[in-house]
Amino acid sequence: MSQSGSDDEDAEKTEMKKAIEELDFQGDTEALRRLTEESKTTLEYQIQSLDDIDSKAISVLRVNVLLIGLLFTAASFVADSSLTLSVLDNSALYVGILSLLLSSALATLTYTASDTEVGIEEEKIGEVIDSDLTDKEFELAVAHSHRRWIWFNNRTNVLNAPLITLTNILLIIGLTHLGLGAYLALNGSHPHVVAIGTWILLIVFIAASSIIKQVNMVREVFDLAELKPW
Repeated sequence: MSQSGSDDEDAEKTEMKKAIEELDFQGDTEALRRLTEESKTTLEYQIQSLDDIDSKAISVLRVNVLLIGLLFTAASFVADSSLTLSVLDNSALYVGILSLLLSSALATLTYTASDTEVGIEEEKIGEVIDSDLTDKEFELAVAHSHRRWIWFNNRTNVLNAPLITLTNILLIIGLTHLGLGAYLALNGSHPHVVAIGTWILLIVFIAASSIIKQVNMVREVFDLAELKPW
């Protein structure tokens, strides 16, 4: 092994030891083990929650793709029949299709944004092995790593919660307006009370979805400048 490589390993050992010493933990090893077990339970819950959100996002995306495919099939059927495509030319259908497309985009974003951080990285394993840590120092290093993983996964959960909620809201709005659009296509018009009643129900649904609370949580946890796409 080269001298530079040996120097790098010695520096990593020193850094690892220094980082643990800076934590200045005065408790015993058994307390650290209990803390590690509790934090492990929290991590498992966080990962389960993220997996659940991912499953919902994929399910909504599949539903949206199926509905959009059915719309194209319906348009093709109308084009091949004696009907004219003008029967499909109404604002409710446009709102429904746009809502489904936005819902699909958010479902994809929700799935791709579900990064998790759990488990010691490869280089960290090497550092721990090379640092000759005591039992207490090792438990302290693991507990400290759990703290960082929990922090990271919590931020991901906080961000994904309003994304999946908006995905479902847009799906409901899309389905509702597709129904109104189909009614318009078949009857040429609908009573205003139907549209008004539909939007009242949608507003009640949106208000009950906790989206406002979730967005406020994002504002509390994140610096909005961090969410810029550049």
